Amino acid sequence: MKKSRILACLLALTLLLGLLPLSAMAEGTLGYCSVMYDGNGNPYINQNELLQTAIRLEPGFSQHVGFFLDGAFCTPSDISVKNEEIASVSTLEEGNGQYYRVEALTFGTTTLQVTVDGEMHSLPISVTLPSSGFSSSEKLSEETYLTSFTFSQDNRSFYFVADEAIPSEKVTLTMYNEPTEDVTWKTVSDRVMRLTVSNTAAFSEAWLNLEVTWEESGTRGYSIRLTNGIPRLVFCPVDWDGNGYALPETLWAYEGGFAPGQAFAGVFGVMTGSEIALISAPSV
Repeated sequence: MKKSRILACLLALTLLLGLLPLSAMAEGTLGYCSVMYDGNGNPYINQNELLQTAIRLEPGFSQHVGFFLDGAFCTPSDISVKNEEIASVSTLEEGNGQYYRVEALTFGTTTLQVTVDGEMHSLPISVTLPSSGFSSSEKLSEETYLTSFTFSQDNRSFYFVADEAIPSEKVTLTMYNEPTEDVTWKTVSDRVMRLTVSNTAAFSEAWLNLEVTWEESGTRGYSIRLTNGIPRLVFCPVDWDGNGYALPETLWAYEGGFAPGQAFAGVFGVMTGSEIALISAPSV
């Protein structure tokens, strides 16, 4: 009797968490598993993963998923989000149209509507505030939560707010998988850090990765997109089409150096973030 009660409690807990083993799915139940990627970037589903029946995300982040109906992998004939202001869904380029990307856009709840074999199924989507994250102030709330930060000459600082004391000797900042000096940090309180973009930072856009290792909860990683909002003069190379020079389909700023005797053909523009406005007749 005692063993049966324990098993019943475990099953109830699993259901509350929105997780089910594939073999325990009720008839007509739709669920999903997260998409994994192998060493070559090819997507696949881990069949040993517990099936999930609810999607929980933070704004600005996404989840790659594959669907199962009655325990068997399936490809929907139609898929949409009921409230597209809360989240969006799109087909992944990888995987022959079998996998999908669900992206959280803002806080709130909605449903993912998935049609399989002519029958529509719904999965709840919840976009909620994380317990730790980047913020525009020393307090973390839905109003201050940041997924990106555009810095300017007069505004270069933002915050990271944690749900427990931050061990200052266990903090790592990287960009492009390398330690960076473009962003520095200092402790404001035991759970709050202020991060500041350096005056010498010259990147247009970059992802800043923050890792903190806690003794009890281990290492957790956080990412935020940084955008340079300071207008600056850039040089944009042009293409040679055989008859003359022409603007490329997408303008890009050449930010490398020049070797002696090296020449480039191009135009000048003013770049703010990733946007470039051409200068029609610069005076040089």
